[in-house]
Amino acid sequence: YAAAARARGLRVDDEGMKRRMGEAHDLLPREIDGHFRYTEPWFRSFIEVVFSGLGFRGDWGDLFAELFATFRDGAMFHPFDDARALLARLHGARVPVAVVSNWSPPLPRILAAIGLARHVDVIVTSAVVRLEKPEPAIFRRAADALSVPIDACLHVGDRVDLDLDGARTAGADARLIDREGRRPDLADRVASLEEIFPLVDR
Repeated sequence: YAAAARARGLRVDDEGMKRRMGEAHDLLPREIDGHFRYTEPWFRSFIEVVFSGLGFRGDWGDLFAELFATFRDGAMFHPFDDARALLARLHGARVPVAVVSNWSPPLPRILAAIGLARHVDVIVTSAVVRLEKPEPAIFRRAADALSVPIDACLHVGDRVDLDLDGARTAGADARLIDREGRRPDLADRVASLEEIFPLVDR
């Protein structure tokens, strides 16, 4: 977003853009004219709020096209090595896997492009099912799609509010992936997905 702005003559650094994007996200409702958060029509409103605040008065169609193309490009995303290793381990152990994400509809194509989709059985995206973490229903939707009882599921994510609390409210077990060691106070945290291997083996 910052690079697209600077290419159009707007003065903003990466941190400034990050702040503006957060403010726009908090400002907008999760449904606009019937379009759920992270769908393309919702993102058009989001982009308009972000770039209007920077004084952009150029070609909106060109801006939309550039940003949408960028975030559909699998080359923009780089999975952690331990994510590949864990998914392979789960696949080898015949443990069914679901991705549950507050994300846009192209997520399955992105996961395929970066080589992760082949080890994933179900992909549940908020924009498609019109539910969001931490709502319990989105976790239960994934468990139902896997034909696995929710209390037999383990959810791993990087947010306490969305992932740890949301999954537990739904009835699943959960771990926080805390790569930077920000939450040493939590017992149910892992610094790497490799720490999930013993649970898989059991």
